[in-house]
Amino acid sequence: MKDLYLEKNMNPQVAILYATVRDTYIRLRNLVESTEEKELSFKGSENNENSIGQLLQHLAVVDLHWVYRLKGEEVPLH
Repeated sequence: MKDLYLEKNMNPQVAILYATVRDTYIRLRNLVESTEEKELSFKGSENNENSIGQLLQHLAVVDLHWVYRLKGEEVPLH
């Protein structure tokens, strides 16, 4: 298991959250970078499941919401 890199110029709690998100992003990117677009958009044999692309988009939106929450700002609706 590796340690997370913590930014020195951040509040320690924010630095841990940021490092976790960054590490997860890098690991996910490495896992899907060679994935074909067809695979990213595949929604199951009956076309009724979430695709890899949809799940990645969901993770990105959740991370963005956390950024706004940590900044104490409202999440923009548009």
